[in-house]
Amino acid sequence: MSATKKLNQHSINNLNEFALAQLAQQLAQQLCRNCRNCRNNIIIFFSGPLGAGKTTFIRHFLQAMGITNAVKSPSYTLVESYQTEKIPHIYHWDFYRLADPEELEFLGFRDYLSQQALMLIEWPERVIHQASLKADLWVTLSLTENAKSISSRNLALQALSAKGQDLLLGALT
Repeated sequence: MSATKKLNQHSINNLNEFALAQLAQQLAQQLCRNCRNCRNNIIIFFSGPLGAGKTTFIRHFLQAMGITNAVKSPSYTLVESYQTEKIPHIYHWDFYRLADPEELEFLGFRDYLSQQALMLIEWPERVIHQASLKADLWVTLSLTENAKSISSRNLALQALSAKGQDLLLGALT
């Protein structure tokens, strides 16, 4: 596993499943520490090809926050909701199947944004330009295969706001 750091970015290559879970847990723990005084939404984008581990990362993240029920992909439902004592509104979105960004209007997406909530959004690039979404943190996952055809994941974290930078730096220290 190799890592590179910049002030607002952090990349880790050759992550196995255990390392991916550990990083998701660290990020969740940092979010819980920071959310004692949260007054606004926290939006985290997740990008990467099919099978790269977006939902897996989110599953480990939510479990580390105390979610005990099944964490499933919202590929067909578009959104799954969760709650914890510290964060009463957590929404896991998957925009992969959206044919038109205007579908967000029909789903009442703006109403979700008006709440104090944690928004975990897979495939944001499908609607980002039309929906004027701004993330605090952008998580990008990719797959690589070595000479023995063993897949591993690469992960890049990019802080896009002060909240995102606090999450990134706190999770990695």
